[in-house]
Amino acid sequence: MDKELIIRLTAVLEEQEPENESVIVDFPNNDVRYAFLYGCSIENSFKPHVGDVNFLFNTQFERIYIWTYQENKMSALVSEVNDEVKNVPFWKTAGRLLQLAHDYANAFETEWEAIDYKWMYSFNNEHSFINEIRFYNLDEYERLSLSQGVNLKATRIADLAPLIELFERDDKAYNAVSLVLSAFSVHWCCLICELSKTPWHDHLAEEPQIWQQAYVLQKLEMAIVQSCRAVECIIGEPPNRRKPQKIERFKEKWKSILGIDPDSLFEKSEKSYLEFYYDLFFTLRNPSAHSYGNIHYDLARKRAVEAQCFAAIIIKEYISRNELENEAAIKRLHFNIELLSRVSEDLTTPKTNNDEEESK
Repeated sequence: MDKELIIRLTAVLEEQEPENESVIVDFPNNDVRYAFLYGCSIENSFKPHVGDVNFLFNTQFERIYIWTYQENKMSALVSEVNDEVKNVPFWKTAGRLLQLAHDYANAFETEWEAIDYKWMYSFNNEHSFINEIRFYNLDEYERLSLSQGVNLKATRIADLAPLIELFERDDKAYNAVSLVLSAFSVHWCCLICELSKTPWHDHLAEEPQIWQQAYVLQKLEMAIVQSCRAVECIIGEPPNRRKPQKIERFKEKWKSILGIDPDSLFEKSEKSYLEFYYDLFFTLRNPSAHSYGNIHYDLARKRAVEAQCFAAIIIKEYISRNELENEAAIKRLHFNIELLSRVSEDLTTPKTNNDEEESK
């Protein structure tokens, strides 16, 4: 970026006074209940006009719209939030549900920045123009980059409906995927390659060189801890090895929750699933979670990758047994079928509808 432009932009930001600095933030409320979902854009092949606000779907506390706020710019998602969210212990925002569903469906390969809720005054859910809107928590740089972030088709969001619905309904699924996503955020590996039976891969994890180890070590530890926590929230802590009856009950619980035999082979480690879980919980996790001032210098990257792959498999089995069929999820989330029918699967465009141009 041009140095002079950076200086001017910095000066503008420094001159801005924080809005409503003395006011207690209490959104949503009767006056401010609409939020611009900053970090995600929607392409315009469904031919919206500038100013259009089209309903897309809803969750328990939110109605999600597609707002075409500017000519020939990607559209945006807007949430109308019920103030009942202030009465629940934890609000699973639609933005977070969408992000988790998208990242899980893409094997954690396309992580994006968290979707932020930018609150808006004077928004009309039938027709709104950007110059009529005053934002509460949108700085000048963000205002200039409203279309930044991941670009999606409305139909792609509908494809993710089973995951969105499950993550909102099921705390275990929501928490497990959140934990695995955090593991991949600090230490990425290619799940597709690591779990493939094909002998040739592009992205298999390699051990760090000795000069890289100091930088990588803590990332490996965090990935192991978060992967273990993800599995634990699905199937619980492994039982005492010296108590056969508890082990048998745990195996039955495992089968009923996941539908796979815990004594079958986890090929990534050449151990059974249950044996690897004992190894993960006690041998890998404990030294990573409780260092007592010691450096876990003997930790190999291979072990972190095994932990992440194991967690991904467990979560996949749990999700496959608990998610709805796509049609049922779309119905439960009240997706706008008419809008979805207008989306072109062959075209991705920021171009907005201009009836006058089309009639020429």
